[in-house]
Amino acid sequence: MPPSTARVRAIAEMLGPYASQLKGRRIAIIAGDPTTYGMSRMFDNLLEAKGVTVAVFEIAADAEAWLRGELPP
Repeated sequence: MPPSTARVRAIAEMLGPYASQLKGRRIAIIAGDPTTYGMSRMFDNLLEAKGVTVAVFEIAADAEAWLRGELPP
């Protein structure tokens, strides 16, 4: 079940104090359905505003390639 908007915002807020430690690192999320994809993109936008790089993928191999730096950010 995809997380709620409130849950996504709460998780992003919890990570906020650690944003400086996460800068320069890549975080990949693999979403298995359209709703989870949309909620994950919201999470991406919330963390990007804090300087954290997050990308959402539908295919695990694409996420792995991105984490290795083989795909552009």
